[in-house]
Amino acid sequence: MDFDKVVQLVGEFGRIQLRTAAFSGLVTMSTALQMMVTLFMQQSPPHRCAIPGLANDTFEIQGTWHQYLINQTIPVDENGEYEGCLWRSGNDSGNGSVLPCKDLVYDTSVFPRTFPTEFGLLCDDSLLVNMANVVYLAGVAAGAAVGGLAADLIGRKSVSFLACFVHGVGGLGAALSPNYGAYVAFRFFVGSCHGILNSSVTVLSMYNHVKAWSLCHQEDD
Repeated sequence: MDFDKVVQLVGEFGRIQLRTAAFSGLVTMSTALQMMVTLFMQQSPPHRCAIPGLANDTFEIQGTWHQYLINQTIPVDENGEYEGCLWRSGNDSGNGSVLPCKDLVYDTSVFPRTFPTEFGLLCDDSLLVNMANVVYLAGVAAGAAVGGLAADLIGRKSVSFLACFVHGVGGLGAALSPNYGAYVAFRFFVGSCHGILNSSVTVLSMYNHVKAWSLCHQEDD
């Protein structure tokens, strides 16, 4: 018995197939958004050291007086740009020791707040931002390793729905994380669900096609 011909007789694409296709599309978009959101959440904006003693200091220049204070306090690099993590302690002549600083001001014209600015992951701690990406990708690898096996044992529908729930909770938790450790932990769970959903939904999509829509389809003689 030719299975493809039987499917054509009973109907290739009904409501169940439509729901499966819609579910697969939504899952694929949500996992893609979680991967691309790091371009916005983990953006490190332009910054410089805050001028000591100036309560209302901002990254944007407020006037000639502000420009003067910045020139006296913030050294420039070889490209003529203000150093992002160093300031000059000294007198009005511009001489003095160049030291690292703790307080920074940021360019908020594009992103009012980001993950690095919220948790101070700039200057010496900037590598922790890249580490968060590594942890996320480690979660993707771990999820892909166990997702297919779990789907075969439990069922792709159950595994996919559970992974979708954890994926959503993890994304919300990452957005509301109070510290770096919590953020990285939530991102790991989001990444693992990404790997699980990809392995499960890919198989569902493979068996949810219409023969006439297949690129390799040939009409029978």
